[in-house]
This record gives sequence, structure tokens and C-alpha cells, in this order.
Amino acid sequence: MRVTESLRGNWNITGGKGFWNFIGGKGLLPRLDLALGVAAGALVGLSLIALGPLLTVGVVLVLIYVVILVKAPELPILAILVFSSGLLPRYLNRFVNLGVGNFQISDLILLSLLGLTGFRIFAERGFTFRKTPLDLPVMLYCFAVIFGMYTAVSQYGIEFSYTTYEARIMLSYSIFFVITQLLRTPQQIKRLVIGIAIIGLTVSTLLLLQVTTGFTIPFIPSLYFRADRLSRAYHPGFYAVFITMMMLVCYQSTHKSNLRTLALWLAVFMLGLSITISLGRNIVFSTLIALAMLGILLQGKERRRLALLILAIILVAASLFAVLKVLSPNSALLAYPRALMGRLFNLVETNPLSPDETLLWRVEETNYAWQHIQEHPLVGIGLFNPYRPVFFIGDTLQTYIHNGYLWVWLKTGLLGFIPFVVFIFGFILHGFLKWRSVQDPFLRAIALGAPLIIFAMTFSNTVAPIFIEGFNLAFFAATIGIGESILALKEDTQ
Repeated sequence: MRVTESLRGNWNITGGKGFWNFIGGKGLLPRLDLALGVAAGALVGLSLIALGPLLTVGVVLVLIYVVILVKAPELPILAILVFSSGLLPRYLNRFVNLGVGNFQISDLILLSLLGLTGFRIFAERGFTFRKTPLDLPVMLYCFAVIFGMYTAVSQYGIEFSYTTYEARIMLSYSIFFVITQLLRTPQQIKRLVIGIAIIGLTVSTLLLLQVTTGFTIPFIPSLYFRADRLSRAYHPGFYAVFITMMMLVCYQSTHKSNLRTLALWLAVFMLGLSITISLGRNIVFSTLIALAMLGILLQGKERRRLALLILAIILVAASLFAVLKVLSPNSALLAYPRALMGRLFNLVETNPLSPDETLLWRVEETNYAWQHIQEHPLVGIGLFNPYRPVFFIGDTLQTYIHNGYLWVWLKTGLLGFIPFVVFIFGFILHGFLKWRSVQDPFLRAIALGAPLIIFAMTFSNTVAPIFIEGFNLAFFAATIGIGESILALKEDTQ
């Protein structure tokens, strides 16, 4: 109940004369909202006199944010994802020194959401902790990350402020608790899912514009895009494209055709085209794995819808490239299917461990990482602690490893690795077993899509640290939180 409602009781307008009929005996003023508005205006005026315009605007913005935080926590979550996606210039997500380290605005938003979560659980009557099967492993993982900071500082002399950089990223999995605890209505979850879809479609549009026209957004740093059209078209929020596509595919496969089918089909086609022009072998393989698993999980008419959707997209894509070859043979878009097939065939036609292939460097990374893991299996070597020598002139990635699982084990030891594996694969199993029990058709499709997305990415995480990198992690943490929150809605109802 809103504060103003609790203060004024239950007021009804009766009759045609416009007077208020008070019911309940607990109200204070029939026009309390108006009185509060006048008081707020007076306070703003006084603060302008006492604090000046700049501080006053800051105070007002903070108050507005607090209201949004309480009323619609899904919006601050989306703000974190927008920052992570690279759709806003980096300078807007500026660093703030809190004494114990530098934190970006997106980090402060996450801290405020976690603070609100804890406050409501402990201070608000009726707002109890919402249990899910993943609570304990996520908590243990977060504890292990914090302990990894201690290990790096106490055992290896790493400066504390350096460890906070990596900890900020790895602790983004705490978004899971924000979503499962604060998003307790279907409408909130749907708004968050739609927001993620908008991010994915926006990134997809930017990628396609880059390839077809060379257009880039001036206020986004150039490092977000690669100038050469035949080098891999890339954007930090790229995995939002994959997440959006798979959720739309699940929705269309589990629903009968309607007036929105064409628009959704075009969206899936555009998202799939964006994945093609990325030239990313791991994301292409992950997409194929996801579609194959989806075919296994679906039944009867659902499976036929999926097959028809895939067939239609293949036919339209083939027709589009055929028309382009005739009308615009020099189109940059035509080069991408050939380049992608070349990269795929390159896996079997060349020696994967040759100096020209990146796999050689990754094998060397694994060897160095495994040496440290064998020496420190339980607690690892801590965060932001270099584990290998310089491979080449200008190499600054001595703390980076392409295998996401080894990353967690190397930095946090078995203390973090075991909970990490449990909550990733536990979520997949829980989602695959329970998605059909969701009653709402839209949410049921998302409950299917969420574990499917994570399942497909478990393979990519072996060759790229997708579950750990800063511009990916928040999206996957949100995906896991959304999936568990949908299943928790069913438990709440029961």
C-alpha cells in the first residue's frame, strides 16, 4: 500500500456533487497528495536558496532515483545492462572513488539494488527471503570471490585497488539475488525481458548498419567497432543479440501464429544475420547447439513450428544473398557468409596449433594456469594476479585466460569453482525440468529460453570467458535470475 494511501485511509467519490466520503476512520487529510506536493515545492525552493541550483538538482535526482528504485527495480537493472552493453559512451559510466576502490556508476546502481533488497527483507513486514535452489551456491561463489581479493593482497602483495577491478565484474552475479528478491510480479519480469530484447535489437541494428553502410555512432568510442568490414563486426553488447534471438525463437515455437508473428519472425531473421556477420565460430556453434537442444525439449506441434521457422529463415536468407549477388555484387554483406564458412572449414583444413592460429596461445595459457591450480587447488592465486609471462611485445593480458572455467578455478580455487559450476549447471537442469509448469505463455517461453541460453554458452565458455567478462556477465546473471524468478512465481502462487 502506498504511504499516502495508508495515511489518508480509503476515500471514495460518491454521487455527482464531488464531495469526499471517508471510509475507515484512519485518514488524515482528504487532499494529502496535494499537501505533499505543495510541501515538496516549498522544500525545493528552500534548497535552491540554501544549497544552490547544482546541489538542488542533485538532491532531486537522487530522490527521483530512490522512488524508481523502490517502485520499479527492473529499470535500474536495465540501466546496468545498458551500461554493460556499450550502447552508452564510456565516459557516462564514470568511476567514483569510495575510499576502498574505484566504482563505476553501474556498480553503485547494483549496490543500491542490493541494499534495497537487504533492507526490505529485514525491515519490511511480509517481505520474506524468497528461496530458490541456487541461493547457496551463488552466495558461496560470491564469498569465494571476496576471499580471492584477500588471497591476492595477503599472499602475493597485489594492491587492493587492483583486485577490486576484477571483483566488481565477477560479483555481478549478485544481480541474481536482486532479480529473484525484488521482481515478484509477472509484469516486472516481462518489462525486464522486453528491455533486454530492446537492447539486443538495438545492438543488432548497429551491427547491420556498420556492415552495410559503414555507419557508426560518433559518441561511442571507435574501439567498440572494427573499421575493416571483413574483420569481425563486433559490439560489446553482442551476446544480448544471442539472448534475444533464442528467447524469440522459444516464444514462436511454443505459440500459435498470430498477427505479431511476421514482426517477430523479421526480428529473429535480423538477429540471426547479426550472428552471421560476427564471424564468431563459438557463437555459431552455440546457436546450433541451442537449436538442437530446443528441438529435443519441444514436442509435436512445437517442434514443427521450430522446423518451419528455421526453414523459412534459411530460404529467405538464401534468396536475399542471391538477389544481392545480382543487383549489388560488391555489397559488403555478401562477403560475410563466405568468410564465416572459411573460418569454419579452417578448423579442419589447418593445424589448429600452428603459430597462425589463436588456439596455440590458449593452450599455453591453459598450461600455465594448470600449473598454478595444481599448486593452489583450494583457494587459487587470487584476483588480478598475473599467472603467466609475457607472450609477445605489448602483451598486457597476464591476468586473462580464455577458458572461463579455469579462470574461476585459478582465481578463487575450488572454493569458488565448485559453487560456480553447481549454480550454472543446476540452473540448466532446474529450468529444463520445470519450464512446462509455468502457466503464463510468455513467461513459459522465457523459462525455457533462459536455461537453453546458458546451456549453449557452457560450450563457448571453454574457449572464451563469456561467463566472466564484464560486458557479458551481467546479461547472463540477469538471464539466470529471470529464469529462477519465473519459476519462483509458481511457488509463490502455490
